[in-house]
Amino acid sequence: MKIFSKRSGVTVNISSEAIIRAIALIVATLLLLKVVGRIGHELVLFGIAAFMALALNPADAALSKRLHIKSRVRATGLAYMVVLAL
Repeated sequence: MKIFSKRSGVTVNISSEAIIRAIALIVATLLLLKVVGRIGHELVLFGIAAFMALALNPADAALSKRLHIKSRVRATGLAYMVVLAL
């Protein structure tokens, strides 16, 4: 496809491959946005869980060291219960 401007005398050539790539990119972007929109709630829950894991890490380490708990899962559960109680 040729686009010609009479004023400046500039000719721009656009290949059909470039048009197909642009359309494919737009369709892929729309599909990705639709998927993210559908799993948005789960992504929020995942973010909250990651934040809680980072926030409770010092408490887990302190509890497992102070109470001599060898299981990290038990220390995490205990720290989570303490946070909920507060």
